[in-house]
Amino acid sequence: MRVALVQLASSTDSAANRALVEARLAGLDGSSDLVVMPEATMHDFGTPDHDLASAAEPLDGPFVATLAEQARRLDATVVAGMFERPGLDGRGDLPFNTLVVVASDGSLAATYRKIHLYDSFGYRESERLSAGGVEPVVIDVAGVRTGLMTCYDLRFPEMGRALVDAGAELFVVPAAWVAGDAVYGHHPALRRWLEARGQPYVLAVPANEPLALAGVAGPHASTAAAVAALPAGRWARLSAGDGSKGPRLYDWARVPLARPEASGLDHWLLVRRSLADPHELAYYLVAAPPGTPLAALARVAGRRWAVEESLQIAKGEVGLDHYEVRRWDGWYRHITLALFAQAFLTVVRARATAGGPEKGGPSCWRSP
Repeated sequence: MRVALVQLASSTDSAANRALVEARLAGLDGSSDLVVMPEATMHDFGTPDHDLASAAEPLDGPFVATLAEQARRLDATVVAGMFERPGLDGRGDLPFNTLVVVASDGSLAATYRKIHLYDSFGYRESERLSAGGVEPVVIDVAGVRTGLMTCYDLRFPEMGRALVDAGAELFVVPAAWVAGDAVYGHHPALRRWLEARGQPYVLAVPANEPLALAGVAGPHASTAAAVAALPAGRWARLSAGDGSKGPRLYDWARVPLARPEASGLDHWLLVRRSLADPHELAYYLVAAPPGTPLAALARVAGRRWAVEESLQIAKGEVGLDHYEVRRWDGWYRHITLALFAQAFLTVVRARATAGGPEKGGPSCWRSP
């Protein structure tokens, strides 16, 4: 199966997003069997108080019609995220975060309504969206059974198990952000690669990272120098997510950076300051859709702790870092096997805690 992954940064202008989809897909040559676009391609999440219900569309609306036209032109199955207007099924007034699957003949082949809404790190997606029904969605693309998930669903291994039980050989998981530590943030080629694909990101960087400040000519400033000039009123106290003792509160601020040519994203230096020690700072380079609030950036920056925690657990439980290799393929085999073993243990642990699927049923998929 041939797959085309299409990165783009949607805005809160649905018509402009449809035009962006057409422009991005115009570059494909029709050789792909499956075309995948991000979560919320139809319309960006916007600020936390942005009314997604008024932006939501029905499945026979203009967004799906645009996908159908492109699917027929490309002779490919197209998957993209939208906010679906609730119907008459008694599921409430809030829209769904839905993946739509349009077949190569332009027909609506399937939909997947996101099950696990992101109620974490100070953000409550359930206040703006309805959760979908707890059932796996698996489609056939070029003879490959393909399971559908969206972003935060990856946090719940029982869902992956259910998709595999339903015959899935491949997972398609559209999402909206990339987060990473300073090893990745300090890599300009990675940042350019993400920007060229319209992929928003929040990547940690060191204090000496050179910056091109917005509206400032001349030599690049360092992250530390840019933050030193911030006035006190630019800081806001926000949660980076819940810890063992409650919300992890920090002071946050951002500094606008020069916007690369042909980029549809705003660029910022995001700064996190410890409450206990104001001299303890962390820095992030950000590329975000225009209008993204500071609270949303802080929320995304906090997500990477879950990744780091998982890697630390894998080091202790399955020896993720216990290897001596001379070639990349040997390292790759070790890491892949270790992460698979950790995923297996996570599923076993989740089933034992929840009483297993026979006792606990699908409720073990639900967000805490």
